[in-house]
Amino acid sequence: MFRTPEAAAFSAAWRVLCESTLTPHYRTVFQQLSPDLIPRLIVAELIEPDKYTIRFMGTARAQTWGAELTGKDILSLMAPHVAAAARKNMTTMLGHPCGMYYTVSFVTPSGREALTEHVTFPASNDPGLPQRLINFAEEISTLAYNEPRGQIQDISERHWIDVGVGVPVKPPIK
Repeated sequence: MFRTPEAAAFSAAWRVLCESTLTPHYRTVFQQLSPDLIPRLIVAELIEPDKYTIRFMGTARAQTWGAELTGKDILSLMAPHVAAAARKNMTTMLGHPCGMYYTVSFVTPSGREALTEHVTFPASNDPGLPQRLINFAEEISTLAYNEPRGQIQDISERHWIDVGVGVPVKPPIK
């Protein structure tokens, strides 16, 4: 399923983290995940039903995107049709729990269009604090150079990933 060895390594590392719990605490992830993978992470926190705030953006992600996005609503960075599907899929991942694999085509604020593969899993937070998702991404290729946008244009190849309790009956929203 994975196109890059980094995404395969992240998924394998996540499975180790899930040996004792379906949704490891986000601090456990940062303490036990290989330091080579952490720069490729984004931690998004569900603040409201329609807002997922980026709480952590790894340096490799900031370099690929061309901007630091910590504090921004991740859904606001997506084309409207992409954001609608992403919102539903993120809600499913938090409620089931399960992970998701997908590829993303986006145009950076400088106009570079890139293709990346993503693996997202729910992570636990402290009691009473918002739910979190941890997203890993690795760039597959540069597709073109376009007008600057800073927006996710398309998400494809969506598949649920089982973390120990099966996957939802319905496939991810496209």
